[in-house]
Amino acid sequence: MISDKITANWFQSLVDPGVGGLLQTQVYFRIYRNGQISDVKIDVSSGVESFDLSARRAIEASKPFAPLPNEYDGQYLGITLVFEHAK
Repeated sequence: MISDKITANWFQSLVDPGVGGLLQTQVYFRIYRNGQISDVKIDVSSGVESFDLSARRAIEASKPFAPLPNEYDGQYLGITLVFEHAK
């Protein structure tokens, strides 16, 4: 559900059209109990700024998420996602 929402907001067309090959970036963020997010950061860069930025923007555009379940004990859930794009 989280990844579906982010994928729907990911505009790969924003990646520099002159860049080819396989691109991969790893992004970390936190979802808090109320569904808000923070600390969106690139853990592993693809080396292509426009690609990394498109991944960050997809996460930011997807907020808020559903609140964390009451059974979850933590204050937030840390999530790491890998974005891949092949040209």
